[in-house]
Amino acid sequence: FDGAYSSRRKRAILPAAAGGIIAGWLWLTLPPVLVWALVFRSDMLMIGFTAAGLVCIAAGTNNIKQVVEEPPGRKRSLLTLHSSVLALGAFFFALAFFTKQTAFAGPLAAGVYLLLGDWKLGFKWCALMAAFVIVPFAAFDLATGHWFYLKLVDYHSLPVRFSILTRLLHTSFWDDQWPLIMLAASYALYRLFKWLKARGKREVRLSLIPIFLLASFAGLPTGGVEGADHNHLLVSGLAVCAAVGALLAGLIVKIEQGRLRGWKEIWPLPAVTALICAYLLYTSAPSSAYDVNLEVPTPEYQEQMRLIIANVSQHPAQIFYSDSAGILALAGKQTPYDDPFTMNILAQQGRWDEAGLRNMLREGRFGLLVLSCDVINTSRTCQFTPGVLDAIRDGYKVVFKDILFTYAPK
Repeated sequence: FDGAYSSRRKRAILPAAAGGIIAGWLWLTLPPVLVWALVFRSDMLMIGFTAAGLVCIAAGTNNIKQVVEEPPGRKRSLLTLHSSVLALGAFFFALAFFTKQTAFAGPLAAGVYLLLGDWKLGFKWCALMAAFVIVPFAAFDLATGHWFYLKLVDYHSLPVRFSILTRLLHTSFWDDQWPLIMLAASYALYRLFKWLKARGKREVRLSLIPIFLLASFAGLPTGGVEGADHNHLLVSGLAVCAAVGALLAGLIVKIEQGRLRGWKEIWPLPAVTALICAYLLYTSAPSSAYDVNLEVPTPEYQEQMRLIIANVSQHPAQIFYSDSAGILALAGKQTPYDDPFTMNILAQQGRWDEAGLRNMLREGRFGLLVLSCDVINTSRTCQFTPGVLDAIRDGYKVVFKDILFTYAPK
């Protein structure tokens, strides 16, 4: 991601690669990664697109200043290659956005990085990035009668709760990753200080990773949106680990060059090593906030879940409803309503009309309902509004009570 080491002499590539490998290993140990890598969601695909985009931006700007010194024919081909790689980076960022709309840290960092290096190139890239997002978005929105905008933007503009954000940052971010966060933040501030100090004296480019780290931290408030989970920490975790890897690569380069001699130059190495060891040995163990995600289901639970899925898959109907749409996906069935949590919040705010869902429930048009609680015989409301609860009670009856509740039309 950095691009700072690949532009140096070739022997510096190995230390940079070593830092990248260590960064990758650290990222794989992060609790949010352990959870969301095993969940059938779009988060990890978004991370892959973001990482690919960052690599393209770093590669597309590598040695670009030296291209102007090449012969005209070679210069033209090299400029075309660099432009194509940068355009590919914008394409990957656009894919990341359409995969998950909170994926703005990557393109934001890339845009700032390019603007600081060459404002004309940066402006052209930002225009291309905007076109890659706006043109398909407008086409999809027009084709769906404005439903694309409602689904991706309006229906996901939920209230922000400061209590949710502070709990998430405390239990799912700082508690587990504070040694890495300290290293990453220190590295970013150091690189920023060096860049500001050198401005006006010589041409120094602020590397991509510190900008990406700051952009990812700017996106942390999205974790305070009502219903947000620790998947909102995946991008910041990637940036933190990338910064630690870049820091290690820089130290390895200095060791190789024999530049760590006095105590003032040597002390960062044991400090960095100590903090990484503190993370690996003590804080990397997931906090209690992840217990519900990492707890291994008992054999009895797994068997009961298998029976529920088998019952749904063998049912002749095709349209079903559940407050856990993954169950229907495993059963090979379809549902027109796959996000009850968001639907409930929007309905309570008067931003979504649930009359169609209520009518389908009252008329028993879903083959089965698979819910997480008994909405007929208890006061627990699951994720439904009172109107939906009444519709379920009017049109359905409980047929199985176990780890989940299965309802059939009356």
